[in-house]
Amino acid sequence: MRKVGGNYKKGFEELVWYADVVDSKSEVAWIPERRQWQHTIDGKLVFLREAEDESGGPFCEDGWRMAPSFAVGLKTPIPPPIYARPTVVHTQTFGPFKTGPPGKFVDVGVLVLT
Repeated sequence: MRKVGGNYKKGFEELVWYADVVDSKSEVAWIPERRQWQHTIDGKLVFLREAEDESGGPFCEDGWRMAPSFAVGLKTPIPPPIYARPTVVHTQTFGPFKTGPPGKFVDVGVLVLT
């Protein structure tokens, strides 16, 4: 299960995310015939999530469960990973500003809201 992790990238197909992890291929894809999101590792189904349609993608914290075929022989179930959209943070730096000595206020004029 150490191979489940990774940074998933959107594939050529609209509803497929994949990650090439050391010596394996992990993929999350929408299967319309079964109305399921399926997470496979090297083609073997590991986790699945039923859904009415593909809207929202696999990025839902609840509903994922281990595939029954994968759970055979395990003494304790493995909790599914948390599927979340990547967070992008944009930062901007403004300045440097020359407004006078520290601690002194500078009159910048009148602020008019329209």
